[in-house]
Amino acid sequence: MLWRPLRVATSQHLVKPLLEQTISSAESRVTIAEGGGVGFQLHWNSRTETESISYRPPAGFFFLLATVSMVFLTSKLRFFVYLLGFHLAAFLLVLALLIPAAWGYVIFFHIADLISSYLVPVLSMACIPWLIYLKRKKTALS
Repeated sequence: MLWRPLRVATSQHLVKPLLEQTISSAESRVTIAEGGGVGFQLHWNSRTETESISYRPPAGFFFLLATVSMVFLTSKLRFFVYLLGFHLAAFLLVLALLIPAAWGYVIFFHIADLISSYLVPVLSMACIPWLIYLKRKKTALS
């Protein structure tokens, strides 16, 4: 309902224009491929090859899956706030990494891609066994 349009607006009206402005001021070899919806492609052109990454803002499928699972495990609001806070921190970290990447430092492309492709989904899904563990211990969930 509201979540996807918020993610599209964040991606297309906040991140993409910021990166386009950075790219134009740096006159770098980075280009942004036009794409609709939530994400877009970033391309770094070197003399020998072109590398690409896909940018999609966090709080997508794995956030939804973790949130739905958490509904069945706990009613404590703080765990949902932790998950949302992690996704917001990941968003800011990836955005901070894409700015030097737009200047042409390709290593930042790879770090941002690693975080958004692997770290965010793994840590989102790690919430579920963590809550099951806490529920068995009955320390924080009772």
